[in-house]
Amino acid sequence: MASTPRESVPRARAQHLGPERRRPLVLDAALQVYLRTGFDGASMDAIASEAGVTKPVLYDCYPNKRELFAALLRREAERLLEATTASMPQEVDLEHPASTLRGGLTGFFRAVASLPDSFRATVMAVHDGLDPQIAAGVEQHRTSQVVLMTGMIGAYLRSAGVEDADHKAEISANAVAGISDAFARLIVEDPVTYPPDDMADKAATILLKGFEGVAGIKIP
Repeated sequence: MASTPRESVPRARAQHLGPERRRPLVLDAALQVYLRTGFDGASMDAIASEAGVTKPVLYDCYPNKRELFAALLRREAERLLEATTASMPQEVDLEHPASTLRGGLTGFFRAVASLPDSFRATVMAVHDGLDPQIAAGVEQHRTSQVVLMTGMIGAYLRSAGVEDADHKAEISANAVAGISDAFARLIVEDPVTYPPDDMADKAATILLKGFEGVAGIKIP
């Protein structure tokens, strides 16, 4: 996958910083190498070169590749989770659930568009054969979003008197997550052809039809 250019790492200074101040620069470098080569191709040599530091300096920051990538993917997943959570409603407008859905999708897609490399890295970690323990940590962040959506959808379905509301909410929340991930990939790769707000409208249209079928009600 092609990565979005970031500001170059200040290499002349990185060599002389202490480990705590240097680690973010090392992670920035590791992210760019990872996006270009994947996990298997992201050697410590390549990361040190990208960061403009020697290998001893790199190992002073992270003792091995596993710990470096665990820190990197935790950082990127947290960035994405914070941005998407901040942009999404925390409860459903029971009188206008369709508007809540559209607003949530719009916020999510805008957040993804603002952090394309973070999204690419987390998707690659889960889907592209990365070390299972590292990928599991990233998947945990995604699961937390599904749990949040399940609670919101369940609250609406219960208020509407839908039977087996929690089970149907779980199904619906996973549908939201799946379509959101698929549409977010399109947005990250080509935001001109797939603008966030337009994709949010399309996703909401698809999902609302599905919700109505699952719940057996008309959603206003």
